[in-house]
Amino acid sequence: MKVWRVLWLTVLVTSLVAAEVVQAEVVQAEVGQAEAGVDLVGRVVRQVMEQHLAHCHVVLLEETQHNSVLPKIVRDVASGVVVVEAQRVMGETEAAKDQLLQGLWGDPARNCRALLVFLDHSAHHAANNTPVFRFLEWCGLWQRPDVRVVVVGTGTHDRAVLLHHSLRNTLHALYLALLQRHKTPRSSSPSARLRNGSSRGAGDQVCAGAGDQVCAGVGDQVWVYRRCLYCEEGDAGVQLLQQADATAVPRRWREDGFFNDPVLDMNGHKSRIAIRPYFPFIDFEVPSDPSKPVSPLDSLDVRMLNAIAAHLNFTYEMREPLDKQWGIPGSGGNWTGVMGELQQQRADHTTMLMLTPGRSRVVQFSKLYTNDPIVLVSLKPQPLPRHLSIIRPFPDSVWQLLLASMVGWSVALWVMLKVGSTLLGGRSFKLSYSFNFGWAILMGNPQDHIPSSLMARILVGCWLIVSLVLSSAYRSALMANLAVQEYSRPINSFQDLVKRPGFTWGSIVEVRLSAFREFFTENGPLMRRIYDKMEIREFYQGLARVLKGRHAFIIWKNLVKPVIARQYTDSRGQNPFALSTTEYPYLLGYSWGFRRGAPFRLRFATLQQRLIESGLVNYWLEDVLARNMTKSNTQTSQYQEGSGGDQVVLGLDHLQGAFYILLLGSCFALVVLLAEHLTHLIHTRRQTLQDDLDGFKTSWT
Repeated sequence: MKVWRVLWLTVLVTSLVAAEVVQAEVVQAEVGQAEAGVDLVGRVVRQVMEQHLAHCHVVLLEETQHNSVLPKIVRDVASGVVVVEAQRVMGETEAAKDQLLQGLWGDPARNCRALLVFLDHSAHHAANNTPVFRFLEWCGLWQRPDVRVVVVGTGTHDRAVLLHHSLRNTLHALYLALLQRHKTPRSSSPSARLRNGSSRGAGDQVCAGAGDQVCAGVGDQVWVYRRCLYCEEGDAGVQLLQQADATAVPRRWREDGFFNDPVLDMNGHKSRIAIRPYFPFIDFEVPSDPSKPVSPLDSLDVRMLNAIAAHLNFTYEMREPLDKQWGIPGSGGNWTGVMGELQQQRADHTTMLMLTPGRSRVVQFSKLYTNDPIVLVSLKPQPLPRHLSIIRPFPDSVWQLLLASMVGWSVALWVMLKVGSTLLGGRSFKLSYSFNFGWAILMGNPQDHIPSSLMARILVGCWLIVSLVLSSAYRSALMANLAVQEYSRPINSFQDLVKRPGFTWGSIVEVRLSAFREFFTENGPLMRRIYDKMEIREFYQGLARVLKGRHAFIIWKNLVKPVIARQYTDSRGQNPFALSTTEYPYLLGYSWGFRRGAPFRLRFATLQQRLIESGLVNYWLEDVLARNMTKSNTQTSQYQEGSGGDQVVLGLDHLQGAFYILLLGSCFALVVLLAEHLTHLIHTRRQTLQDDLDGFKTSWT
């Protein structure tokens, strides 16, 4: 019995020891398999980092920090790394999260950023609600389409991850899936499942040389999927790039297709465009049904858009905002009009839009491709009145200098003769006579009584020479002014405008609702004065007000030129309006606005730059304006200029200024004569009265 008991105990202990050994071997095998899987993914991640992300600022995102392999690999390869634990960060206060966000993407000067996301099995069960994806949405990844995203996880939810809403604008997104082989074949291929939109099991794999058949095997694999923006008829999809066994990973992978530019072919993607009419840049026909898109007409931006669409293979539809505004900021930072459509992501981009600091905080812009300067529209210079032709040969400054010179010369002559007569004796002039003497010389009628003093003679001789030169210049200039009709000076700048007494100015209604206001209110006191006194009118009302005179219309040059050419120009090309020679660049210029994070913005900007450098933008703009100006218009021109010959026949009308002066001189002489007679009469009566009084006193005594 003792022997049997000993044998039984020995067998029992041996069985227990064997079971423990087997269990330990199983655990060790499972641990080794897990470590091998992590090591396999680590080697793949290292190769992707070395080949594509070595010079990038890398953000390593994990749900919880339980993986010590990936951070070490990333730090060994990348030049700058930020490790983020999503679950802990999303539980922090807003102040702590804002502080993290400031340094999350590294130095703004760096042009390469990458995001490495490590997902475990638990992260796939509720992909839309995990801390990882909530962190991606919070950190604004959708506003940074150029960030290269590499997701490491299993192959069960690759499509759900790559098509997640937080990656909607990402240009480059890879999914590295660690797959384990099953021994049981599956009936459907991964590519077929991917095209149908279904996810695959963890053990699906493709046999070498078996086409799309799924078969069994041994060992682990890493499958690489890529998010494509426009591969599924213009919509986002997922593509399987390649797969590799553990034995194939040490060799360098094929690099083609990892980070190719997805905007080279948009595969018929339909772009939503919010627009407002502004000829010649954008023009369209509004349909009777407001729910339908507008029909674009020939204009500069439509030509540019068609050229870019043909190159990138996309379509578009244009819609006008319901409030029909460009956009102004409202309460809560929300914009109206076109700006609101882009801010709320209801439109992908717009065409012609003014670039301002306020708008750049809401939307993103492409290249500045043109500028429509501001000009002043006023009446053409009008003929100057004939009665002032006698004084127009000299400007006001010359007349003022001449008057001052004559007064100074007369006073100097009077002082010189007065001093000479006092010291040396001799004849002197009264001050009034000195003025008359200088005026007579200036009028070409010098007096015979020339002073005998040598210095006085020299002074008189100098004045004679000056008078001769001035009279000759005046006569020749007067003949030229009488033969050629003179016109008023045009208004060529805002300085000219404010100096005109009694002049008013105005602009169109949009001045209160657009970047036009910023242009005037932020460019000095003169521009602010112009804006404060600006009259707001409709476009054609403003031009009609200009025709009445003493009014200027402040408007964009390319907007008003076609209207003047069509409706205010006669058959001989004459119109009543003059555009100022000084053109004021309107802020920075015109660009195309894009919703924040639009992945195709840089591609559009590149193609726009090509159109600019080739000269097509300027050519198209001139061609659109020329075509519009030469269109037949059924309306009769509102302006007809009277005909006249080139030769001018001088008549009394040209000399009316001389007659006016003669009349004024005669009236003045008559007044002086009457004053003399009145003074003489009063003096005579006083003298007679005094004589009578003296005679009475004599007779009395």
